[in-house]
Amino acid sequence: FGGPDGGDGGDGGSIIVKATDSLNTLADFKNKSLFKAENGKPGSGKNKHGRKGDDLVINLPIGCVIYDHETDVEIDSSDISDMAKELLKSRGMVVNETTVKRESELLFYRRHEIRRRAHIINHKIKPDLVICVHFNAESWGNPYKPTLTNKNHLHLLINGNYSQSEFRLEDNRFHLFTRLFQDIHTEEFRLSKAVANSMAMETKLPPYKYNTSNAKLLQSNEPYIYARNLLANRIYHCPVLFLEPYVMNNKEFYDRVALGEYEGLKIINGMKRKSLLNEYSDGVVEGLKKYYLENRN
Repeated sequence: FGGPDGGDGGDGGSIIVKATDSLNTLADFKNKSLFKAENGKPGSGKNKHGRKGDDLVINLPIGCVIYDHETDVEIDSSDISDMAKELLKSRGMVVNETTVKRESELLFYRRHEIRRRAHIINHKIKPDLVICVHFNAESWGNPYKPTLTNKNHLHLLINGNYSQSEFRLEDNRFHLFTRLFQDIHTEEFRLSKAVANSMAMETKLPPYKYNTSNAKLLQSNEPYIYARNLLANRIYHCPVLFLEPYVMNNKEFYDRVALGEYEGLKIINGMKRKSLLNEYSDGVVEGLKKYYLENRN
């Protein structure tokens, strides 16, 4: 009497989560919350093994975070290097260690990190204000023979000036309407005006002038403030101070960085100046003090 000769059933398919920059919203999950990969096929006679179930690939926007509810472990959905390779291939660009590293850094710092920071700010910290501290830069000219520039300027950005293609994206509309309904824009503009004035007094820098359509001057008497739609000033659900003072490859800026931190004043190009960091921080603090003393007392 022979024993059973049925083969083992095939393994079930895997669920693969893939980060993609072609998505900006989780709208596809609005009406569906349960996803299952295909079951493996049963085994058959003569010890034939069942076929493995098909894998299920779920695409998510870069920066999404998945939690395992049984272990409460956070799973990062971004495989940045693989995503970088796919993007380079789709653009017909060279894929090598250098280009993948460059594209990975852009994806991480311009997409993933900003979204993770926004998640923490919007759901955990919930602050009254976010301050995005930046420095600006101008073109180096010939990258093999870079030269310092004489240009040096200041401007602040508030969220706005959505293009038609940007407004088509549900993710953009969600954050835009959230900011409008919470009246975030009004306070963001007032805060920016106060800080722009104090930064202009501290830095003595002229206003930067955009010559492109992606930014718009809101008021002619506020030359330092432009509306521009950026990820970093859109997805925080509170007022955002987005500062762009100084040009890092400016000759004077370079010399001031070399001086480092110091107390008091030093003569720079015939003028008594604070250290660069003290000048920057004092400009921000004085503007905030003025605004809150006038509006929160």
